[in-house]
Amino acid sequence: MADMDRFVEVEVLKTLGDVNLEKGRLYKDAAKLDRAMMLYSSALLRCEDADVGESLENRYRHAEKLRQGKTTATSIKNEPSRTANKMPSIAMMAEKFKHLDRRLTVDFDKDSLLIDYTKLVVEGIANEDGMLEVEAIKSLGDVYLKRGTETKDTPCLTKATALYNTALARCEGVQGRVVLIHRLLYTARIRQDMKKNANRVPKRRRQQQQQGDVPRDFPFTSAYTDVVGQQFMSPSAYIASQTVKPPAPDDRSYEDNLTAGARALADGNLDRAEEKFASALRLIHDPNKPDRGKEAECLCRLGDIYVQRGKTTKEGRKFTQAASLYNAAMARTDTDTDKIKQSLQDTEQWFLQHTANVQSEPSPSDSAMSHQMRLEDMRARAKSQLEAIDQQHNPYQYDEDDPKMLAAEAERAEAVKALFKNIAKDRQTFIQDLVDECIATLGPPPCKYAFIGLGSQATELVTPYSDLEFAILIEEGEDDDDTRRYFLNLTHYLHLKVINLGETILPAMAIPSLNDFYSEDPDKDWFFDSVTPRGFSFDGFMPWACKTPFGRDKTKTKQSVSLIQPPAKMAEFQELEVSLTEGYHLSDILRRVAFLAGEKALVNKYRKNLNKVVTSDLLSHFQSRLSAMGILSENREMMTTYEPTGQLLNVKKDIYRFPGVAIEILVLCCQINLASTWAVIDRLRETGQIQRENATHLTVLTSISAELRLRTYMANKGQKDSLSPLDEIKHQTKTQKVSDTTLKSEFHIPDTQILYRYYYRAIPLKKCIPEVIQDGSQLQSRGVFKTTIFDVSNECRGRIAKNLFNSSKCIHHFEAALKDAGTDMISRSVLLVELGGYLALHGDVTKAKSYFEEALMIHKGIHIDNTANPVIAGSLHNLGIAWGILCDPKKAISCFEQSLTILQCIFGVSTPHPDIASALANLGFCWRDLGDEGKAISYIEQSLMMRKTVYGDTAHEHIAKSLTALGFCWSSLGDEKKAISYYEQSLTMSKTIYGQNTVHPDIAAVLNNMGLSYSNLGNQQKAVSCYEQSLMIKKAIYGETARHQDIAMSLNNVGLTWSKLDNYEKAISYFEKVLKMQKAVYGEKAAHLEIATTLNNLGFSWRKLGDYRKSISYYEQVKVMRKRIFGENTAHPKIAETLDSLGSCWAEFGDAKKAIGYFEQSLTMWKTIHGDKTAHLEIAGALYNLGSLWSKLDDQKKAIDYFEQSLRMTKTIYGENTVHTLISGALEQLGSSWSKLGDHKKAVSYFNQSLRMAKTMYGDNTAHADIAKSLHNLGSSWSKLGNQKKAISYFEQSLTMEKTIRGPNAADKDLVRIFDALGTLWSELDDERKEISYYEQAIEMWKTVKGEDTRNPGIAGRLHNLGLCWSNLGDEKKAISYFQQSLAMRKTIYGDTTAHADIALSLFGLGSSWSKLGDHRKAIRNLNQSLTMMKKVYGDNTAHLHITAALHELALVWNKVGYQDKAVEYEEQSQRMVMSLYARGTLRF
Repeated sequence: MADMDRFVEVEVLKTLGDVNLEKGRLYKDAAKLDRAMMLYSSALLRCEDADVGESLENRYRHAEKLRQGKTTATSIKNEPSRTANKMPSIAMMAEKFKHLDRRLTVDFDKDSLLIDYTKLVVEGIANEDGMLEVEAIKSLGDVYLKRGTETKDTPCLTKATALYNTALARCEGVQGRVVLIHRLLYTARIRQDMKKNANRVPKRRRQQQQQGDVPRDFPFTSAYTDVVGQQFMSPSAYIASQTVKPPAPDDRSYEDNLTAGARALADGNLDRAEEKFASALRLIHDPNKPDRGKEAECLCRLGDIYVQRGKTTKEGRKFTQAASLYNAAMARTDTDTDKIKQSLQDTEQWFLQHTANVQSEPSPSDSAMSHQMRLEDMRARAKSQLEAIDQQHNPYQYDEDDPKMLAAEAERAEAVKALFKNIAKDRQTFIQDLVDECIATLGPPPCKYAFIGLGSQATELVTPYSDLEFAILIEEGEDDDDTRRYFLNLTHYLHLKVINLGETILPAMAIPSLNDFYSEDPDKDWFFDSVTPRGFSFDGFMPWACKTPFGRDKTKTKQSVSLIQPPAKMAEFQELEVSLTEGYHLSDILRRVAFLAGEKALVNKYRKNLNKVVTSDLLSHFQSRLSAMGILSENREMMTTYEPTGQLLNVKKDIYRFPGVAIEILVLCCQINLASTWAVIDRLRETGQIQRENATHLTVLTSISAELRLRTYMANKGQKDSLSPLDEIKHQTKTQKVSDTTLKSEFHIPDTQILYRYYYRAIPLKKCIPEVIQDGSQLQSRGVFKTTIFDVSNECRGRIAKNLFNSSKCIHHFEAALKDAGTDMISRSVLLVELGGYLALHGDVTKAKSYFEEALMIHKGIHIDNTANPVIAGSLHNLGIAWGILCDPKKAISCFEQSLTILQCIFGVSTPHPDIASALANLGFCWRDLGDEGKAISYIEQSLMMRKTVYGDTAHEHIAKSLTALGFCWSSLGDEKKAISYYEQSLTMSKTIYGQNTVHPDIAAVLNNMGLSYSNLGNQQKAVSCYEQSLMIKKAIYGETARHQDIAMSLNNVGLTWSKLDNYEKAISYFEKVLKMQKAVYGEKAAHLEIATTLNNLGFSWRKLGDYRKSISYYEQVKVMRKRIFGENTAHPKIAETLDSLGSCWAEFGDAKKAIGYFEQSLTMWKTIHGDKTAHLEIAGALYNLGSLWSKLDDQKKAIDYFEQSLRMTKTIYGENTVHTLISGALEQLGSSWSKLGDHKKAVSYFNQSLRMAKTMYGDNTAHADIAKSLHNLGSSWSKLGNQKKAISYFEQSLTMEKTIRGPNAADKDLVRIFDALGTLWSELDDERKEISYYEQAIEMWKTVKGEDTRNPGIAGRLHNLGLCWSNLGDEKKAISYFQQSLAMRKTIYGDTTAHADIALSLFGLGSSWSKLGDHRKAIRNLNQSLTMMKKVYGDNTAHLHITAALHELALVWNKVGYQDKAVEYEEQSQRMVMSLYARGTLRF
């Protein structure tokens, strides 16, 4: 609990359960079995691992069976009997705590107190006594709080905080919660006081850092510029809900609804049948993960209902609704398509029979397919023509300032115009043929008629995917019921044929059980058609839509409208009274029409009627201007949003619509009665109302908008308007699955320069349009535009580049704009703030600060008499943000406080104001950066209260941001659970503001921060889930393959989480994507802190995978980049960290000298940063590392010097008598170095100190790696001191502890070394059997570690030693077996014919054993081979102990077989060699 390690907590409870289970089984104690069951249940509640959970369930069932066997035959309960185990009374519990609490004051440093409290925790869990459990956990927190306060050890405070939070989560009483909250606040205050008094700078950040979305408010913008805030767009398609998953469908309810619906349909109860089938559909409907098979089944059933409704009511719409349902079903399934096609033919047959009263055969079954093929041919022709335009007219090959570009753009615009005229003509022919087909079946019309195209069909900007918007003109004097009925039926029949093209989405059909647009209950408009492709279809039946002959049904506020009218009646929609009643949109859409089918004379007549109304008198001028003002008002947001935001564009709303609106306003103001956009522009130029240059720019702007819409639809294969304005990263093109939602790559513009050229014209045109309406009466005399609608100023270019995240272009143009501004101080200040704001968040913060400072000077000069000015406050605020990013929170606080003072002077100290709230929030962030989370929380809470006062209790984005900020602060305090609580509140509010399924940067930021908190809690799986949801939203905002730093940050966080899960391969794949993206954003060769961090993460990951060359390569790049950023000769913590990393990497790679070089540089830099005489952890760490490396190079004296310096400094930091891991580690290393120098007594002294400290830290009876290491080292030192028994004792303790830590069946080379050491020690004590036991364990474990067939010198040596042991025990056969294994392995390792000392020794052992067994021939052969090989290895005439032994053994064998002469000869050689060795001092008697 104290370490927030849920896994260990579960293991402890499971082990306690096992103990009680075993006791219950042995002693037949039902109470113990009850206790075991309760402990398993508690472990199961805390368990997050499926396998462990299954194991716990099995244990529980086993305990339950045993318990049932212990109860009486009359017992019917299977649950543990808890009543008997509960504590007798609260009084008794209080008495226990009273006794322990007395001990707390004096025994807080003793582990026995922790054990006693822990027993009470277990008792509370086992007895389901929540009060006891909470009190005991709280008391454990008190112990750690006392320890932390007394010893100044912050890890104890961390443990206290974790325990108090655990108790708080399990506490049910209000009073108890208050007490725990008080303890948490007190612990935080103690920690803060310790931070303030510590003789060191704030703790250095880890090399790998996960990034949170810091909720810092953005820079203020100047008061002199009209800057529109970012407009965040919801994509047309839903994405997965970020935190709330839809409930799993209830298959039983689904089937029940289908059955009930089928029964109702059979009974003729169509309303109930529709209700049931719609309910079944709703149960399984998920737009993000549609169950296509089940949806198809429901839709087919609903189609059957609407066929029956059509037969009953004879309404044509019911049959078209049925057809749309069948087509939607066919889009969702590959099975039963023949049946669905038959249903569609039947629907057409029933329509003709019941609605049109025509006894005729329906269209052939392949009719719809031939229509679909014709539509695809039309699209293929358009695509081919567009590709030809790309080849023949490419203005984007030129530099922007090249005069050739304008001419090339004009040529391309003319080619695009021709393309769209062709598309419009192709569609008109296709529609005319469809109409003729319908008339051929229905019979001739009762009068003359004309189908007139509306919208983009009329303006000649239509695409092959566009909706069909049209009306019908009928002959004057023929407007009666029969005529209307015929043309309504004709429209329904045409609609059937269009629906059968398969591109009509269901919401467009307004089926009440799916999408009831007339209901005031939004829950009744629930069906989203994410499957049916949206393309060529009728304009929808929504109440606000009326661009088909059906018109609009009656609503609460408006009468029904029909668009089947004689020309004169249709023209009446332009009259002022009708326009005001119906809204200008209807009159505007009917003003511009094109011929589709029928009699052209009727269209001409209609146009004449239009001219009479539109241009007849002064009233018409007023009406046109009024209509233009209405259009401007409806599109105010679009007209005032100048540059793109970098988020995904809706190509129709954000690109295509504006030129159309602008031209519509020009048409009204100039009273031009032409339909085609291209013709309107030509007329404006011909009449001189716009100049030729502006006419060209207007043509180019219109052509770009139309082309981009067409390209987007072609790429997305339908009316999907999602377009990314950012450059595409080429690393991924296929559909990607994230969480449970599939995201496809968005359409990216082949060359983003086309967008720049669009905005160069759109921005000035947006600024001109309001003036056009204002000066409407003077347009005829002086022309429409006062200026050229083409702005390529550096300021305009800079803003567009900024929003499209083109850093180099943005900075270049803004800096040029600053030069252009000259002495215009107001313009200059605007540009300084804008450029500074961009650099502060995306580039050079130092330069940003200088720009903010200059802007502040200008503002102070302008407002010299009024320093209490919001503009000056804004400049100070911006400076504060710059200092905050530059990691100087003190200067940032100074700026924010000055800004706050000015704002309070302007608005009042106690007046709630958004700018004051923003200043308070940023002050909070700065105090957080300084480590004073208490002050940070205070300021942010003031900001939150103020924002709630300003905005009320409603959900507001600023309140949500304050909640996010509070979460960030609590996360910094280490209370991740509280942080997550605030993040969840913020997330809920953000979804209330922006929509449950809406993508928005604020939602992405909160999810990212939640991921960081879960990661810090150790729940990496939840962290990955949050990060991936955040990443999914960011990709939905900016584009699946867009380059953007927000996406890079999320990718980085996912990578770091995989790194924490030790999946470094996955981590590297994410870091590589991040690096590619960052280089795309900041420049391939840019030196940027974020790029350096990513390179560092790659270096770290490759190091963990053991590829040191790659790791060093990345770290070297980091070093070079950080030196470029901070200065070649600057001492900076980031550069020092990189030197540390390079040192560590070279050390692990095995090059200690290179490692020393880097650590010496690092040490010098840390001393420069912190002060040469300052005691600091970074310096102590560098000294420690240098000591380790000199020890590896066997210069133990140097090593000892560095270790002693490190030890002294660490003790200065933490206190002379403080128990700390760093002090313990330095003592261990000193012992190791003295041991290598041969002073084993000093080594033992240091190892003992380290051991005592480790036991104090971790507990006397705790199994811990540091304790095991000290025990091992003590064993080694006592062995060298010749005290084998002490050595064996320490090694055995170390072995026991290692097995406890690693598990009883663990296999590891460290354990092999312990077995070897014990084998050797027992050999020295002449206990061959124990020696054999340990050597055999060593061999078995080594085979487990390295593999059964492993050939290793170590195993061969151990086999040889086993042979010697069995020989000493007199079992020569076993000895020979081991010698032979050893010999075979050594020959395999060194080569069968190689002369090697180890092979010679194996041969010698074999010879000696064969001699003892009496096989003298084998003995002589092996001994001769051994002797020959030894002479080759050591030299033929060299005296060596091994050779003397071989000669002596041969003498003995020859003597046994009776060859005394040979025996004497070998023995004399042996003795002469012994005397030679003695004379050289190699051998002593």
